[in-house]
Amino acid sequence: MLEIGPGTGTLLKIFENHNIKTTAVELSENMATLAKQTSPNSVIINDNILNVKFLNNQFDFILAMAVIHNFPENDLIKLLKKIKLWLKEDGYFILDTTNNKITESGYFEKEDYDTRVERYRRKWKKEDLNKFLTKQGFEIDELVNYKDPTSGKEWLIYALKKTNNK
Repeated sequence: MLEIGPGTGTLLKIFENHNIKTTAVELSENMATLAKQTSPNSVIINDNILNVKFLNNQFDFILAMAVIHNFPENDLIKLLKKIKLWLKEDGYFILDTTNNKITESGYFEKEDYDTRVERYRRKWKKEDLNKFLTKQGFEIDELVNYKDPTSGKEWLIYALKKTNNK
């Protein structure tokens, strides 16, 4: 299993506890250090996922939880092409992001931080994201809408299979 942006490594640890070989790529040096502490048997690569190379058909599962909305569209297309190469034919790509009223991108203030932090964000409307993922060569095997009771945000959780398109 590959996790893109594991943060502190909590999900890695769950898979590791079930004897699944886990690898992760984390951009933040601080988060990579925490992930190594949380999930010591995982391979943690501290780098930009767009710079990393893996073997074709290497992974049964690829996770990108709360990650894709941080990529400008051209970089996201590059990432999705890599994911299609790395994912086994019968593998799953699991991702989540928030559902928004409109699709837009730009620099937005992070709503759930105590301090004022602006960062790039691609806000997706479900229908637009569905079309985008299909265009990039993925089919939606399952889609779950989840309302976070703490933040009030609606999350879209996808289980995707790669197709022969693109």
